[in-house]
Amino acid sequence: MVITSDKRRWLEISAVLLTGFMKYIFMGLLDFRAFYIATACIFWSVYIFLRYRQNKLIMQEWGFRNHNFKQTFLFLLPFSMIMVAVIVWYGTQFNTIFFNWHIIPVFLFYPAWGVIQQFLTAALIAGNLQSIK
Repeated sequence: MVITSDKRRWLEISAVLLTGFMKYIFMGLLDFRAFYIATACIFWSVYIFLRYRQNKLIMQEWGFRNHNFKQTFLFLLPFSMIMVAVIVWYGTQFNTIFFNWHIIPVFLFYPAWGVIQQFLTAALIAGNLQSIK
């Protein structure tokens, strides 16, 4: 098992805070929403992968587990299908154009971005603050 130093923990916390600060620049001032989300997702995904290569147990330490994933997925599947049907119904009833090429990056990046946001706050900020000596 690889032991994480306090220096690395502080660097991770700083990187998370920088990611949050960059949100205000890229999304607020520059209106580069898709660029910011894609870049942040890619950066943190690569970071997770590299840390996993160093320490195979880091995913469990951070809370990424596949325990009960199938059960949770199957539980949420009917709700998800109903919501997709409601969205399609709404779009056809009110003549709103909701499917264009812009929706594809949203479907790809927003779920990943949601998971990464939870990871940043729960594992890297709260977990690191709790573990710092």
